[in-house]
Amino acid sequence: MISYNRQDEQWALVINRALKKQGYSTIMQKQDFKAGGNFVLQMHKAVQEAERVLLVLSQCFLDSVYTQPEWAAFFADDPQGEKGLIVPVKIGKCDPQGLLKTLVHIDLTSFSISEYQAMDVLVRELAHISPTLLPEKQSVVWSMQYDRNELFVGRDEVVEGLFREEFDSSKNSPVIRVLTGLGGIGKTQIALEYAYRARERASYGLFAWIQAEDSASLHNGFRRLAEKLGLHFQDEQNMLDTLKQALETRSDWLLILDNAEDLTQLQGYLPQQGGGHILVTSQNPIWRGKSVELDFMEDASSVELLLRRANLMEKQGGSLYDEALELVRLLGNLPLAVEQAGAYIEAAEITIREYMERFRAYKIEVFTNEEFNSNQKTVATTLELSLKRIQEKMPIAKDIMELCSYLAPDEIQLEMLVNGRAALPEPLTQLLGNSLQLDKFRTVLRRYSLIRYDKSSGAFSIHRLTQLVIREMQTCGEKLYWVKYAYRLMEAVFQFDKAESVSWKGIQSLLSHVDSVTGHARQLKVDLDRVGDLADQAGILYRELGLYRQAEEELMKGYEMRVEVYGECSEPVSLAANHIGSLMHEQGKFSEAERWYLRALQIWKALFGEQDIELSTIYNNLAGVYLKQGLYEEAERCFLHILGPNPASVEVDIDDPVVWMGFNNFAELLQKKGDRKKAEEYFLHAYRYTQKYFGEKNPHFITVCSNLGLLYADNKDFAQGEFYLLRAIEIGEELFGPSHVKVGRDVNNLGYLLYRKGEYDQALHCFNRALAVYKEGLEPDNPELASVLNNHGLIMEAKKELHKAINYYQQALEINEKSYGHWHPKVAANLLNIGIAYFYMGDLSKSLEMLLDTMNIEEKVFGVEHPELEHVYSGLIAVYSKMGNTTCAVVYHRKVLALRVKYGN
Repeated sequence: MISYNRQDEQWALVINRALKKQGYSTIMQKQDFKAGGNFVLQMHKAVQEAERVLLVLSQCFLDSVYTQPEWAAFFADDPQGEKGLIVPVKIGKCDPQGLLKTLVHIDLTSFSISEYQAMDVLVRELAHISPTLLPEKQSVVWSMQYDRNELFVGRDEVVEGLFREEFDSSKNSPVIRVLTGLGGIGKTQIALEYAYRARERASYGLFAWIQAEDSASLHNGFRRLAEKLGLHFQDEQNMLDTLKQALETRSDWLLILDNAEDLTQLQGYLPQQGGGHILVTSQNPIWRGKSVELDFMEDASSVELLLRRANLMEKQGGSLYDEALELVRLLGNLPLAVEQAGAYIEAAEITIREYMERFRAYKIEVFTNEEFNSNQKTVATTLELSLKRIQEKMPIAKDIMELCSYLAPDEIQLEMLVNGRAALPEPLTQLLGNSLQLDKFRTVLRRYSLIRYDKSSGAFSIHRLTQLVIREMQTCGEKLYWVKYAYRLMEAVFQFDKAESVSWKGIQSLLSHVDSVTGHARQLKVDLDRVGDLADQAGILYRELGLYRQAEEELMKGYEMRVEVYGECSEPVSLAANHIGSLMHEQGKFSEAERWYLRALQIWKALFGEQDIELSTIYNNLAGVYLKQGLYEEAERCFLHILGPNPASVEVDIDDPVVWMGFNNFAELLQKKGDRKKAEEYFLHAYRYTQKYFGEKNPHFITVCSNLGLLYADNKDFAQGEFYLLRAIEIGEELFGPSHVKVGRDVNNLGYLLYRKGEYDQALHCFNRALAVYKEGLEPDNPELASVLNNHGLIMEAKKELHKAINYYQQALEINEKSYGHWHPKVAANLLNIGIAYFYMGDLSKSLEMLLDTMNIEEKVFGVEHPELEHVYSGLIAVYSKMGNTTCAVVYHRKVLALRVKYGN
């Protein structure tokens, strides 16, 4: 009998199930006392029938007035505890007193109720307390095909989850659990490990493993089990009936049906009664009842499996772990692939790095070499079999898999395929326009776990090794055919307006597919001119999103493809070089930007001559780089090429879109040089020009209004500045809506003007609105966010809330460092603000550290004679003066004077 307090009922139930699995007969209130019956009489009967009592000890048990009578009768028969009639099991902190204090107890207080080890301890200790407690055991029937996998790692949560679910043996019918997933994901190994652990815990009296991939294997497996049990039968049907009857008379059996296709295949084989358990492995995730769809292994488990299989566990650490991690990620954490990689590394006596080189060079061929594979089922054969089966079920489904093998493995939107179907060959066009056929396609592919479908997003994913196997199975002609349609699909769906950020959101998820397609097309040399355009578009969008590393990869890819198609001296190559220059410019890599702009300029001049009007665009970009570097004379020469030797005489009537940029950027040059009056004149030239040729409802006009607003803000002509910034916001809201990123920029600029004006609360309101717009429309690490966070810091600093100011500045710094790297002017600006805030806090050492870092960046990026350095030099003068270091303060004072003399300030 199990005696417990109601508060501990869950513990009592777990203990009860563990004892029953060991063959004990138990009595407990929850399972044996009838509702509505006389509790006292039922307890009296239980005490009389039970040979022993197990006490579930806790403080609640000891405090209860009802539990003592349940064990008192047993104590009277065994006061010395020699017969083991009372077995105290402590499950929580408590201090038994009196009679109970003298009894030896089993301590489970260090375990949680969900830990299977607790029950192992309970069973083992029961045997130690009194061997007579052990029930008589029947011999175990063991009909398993495979030895235990000594390399089994990870997946404990899945295996132990099967024990925790405990298959609920109280039901009078077999309970089915199904492990599903891609071939090679580890279903068989998990089922095998469960069986061996279950044998160790004596969970079953009969274990049987049956191959279920086809009817013949299934039938033969059941026949072998019938023979193992010594059953007598007349024919094959009688064999199945006899076996089912034998299983239905007992409840201690486990059948593992490996690689079954679906439930209909198993009908006629499974017992319908009894409390046995059936564990099925299947690639098909669509099962009635409880199924577990297996995910790929975690990085740590994959690395452990690789190192153990390669016999490198003793050498792990340092670079070896990093290399192992790189390899398992390359293999997509697919257990079968990881195990085979380890076997190859051990047998061939090569390093992990050498294996990766072979894999990249020979692809799936490394998995088909029988010399190095101990497993008959290789990644290649497993996946090839699944692909052949879907071709039998629905040939057109394999065509879609062929196409998708050139896309990125994740987030393949069905909507994308449907929207771009006109660019695909006719059979696919028809299928993608038919909802019924699409339903069938999803069902067939999911049946073999070749895709994972997310109903909520309408997207599916394909394991990268599945894609690799598909591509390796293709002939050269098939590769060219499918990659051509893959890039045509991307051309059809990857459309966006650079000036309209709302259009970016719908296609950001396509960027990874464009990356993949352009990479494959380039490798196969398919239509490199068109593919280069596609790579360029991806690079431009990456740049707009602030993802500069990816942008550079795509733009360089597009440039190299154009060089390959057209040669170095060609118009497409010049345009591609100009795009790369713009990217470098935006990242603050000014010397690299200058190099790319000059290359674009040189090619264009060679093709079209010195006077070609299109040169103005490149000159304008080049001038911007010189402007950032403080090379004002060089910048002015570029502007003069655009506007002529006397920019003031350029008529607004000239119909050249580049002219407005020339006026606008020349005005920025004059502003930098401190000639704000002239700057205003040229900004107004740009204003009138854009107003005449583009109209006021145009992004170019908004840009000029913004620049005029900021100029007037710096001139402290706040009324004029506010007029132009409010005009920019008003037009932007009308064109793009109030929550558009472009509107957010002008709201941020208005906040800056209000900050300069000293209206901090109104400025903060603007910054909060801009921040909300940016968070809605931009990625969380977009550098635009850094600008508004920095401005928040300015407000906090002005309000003397310096800790808050530093927090905002540091958030901006983190974003800018992630986007641009450490050596960038925007990073320097953040560091400068942090240094000044620390100065006002009185933390001079921190302030000095930040300011010196700022100076090092600016001197490296701009050179030592750039006017921008005056701010940091002035900060250093203040810090050194406060520290009493007059010598250093004088050094930086002289540098400031030199800059003022050079630039006429």
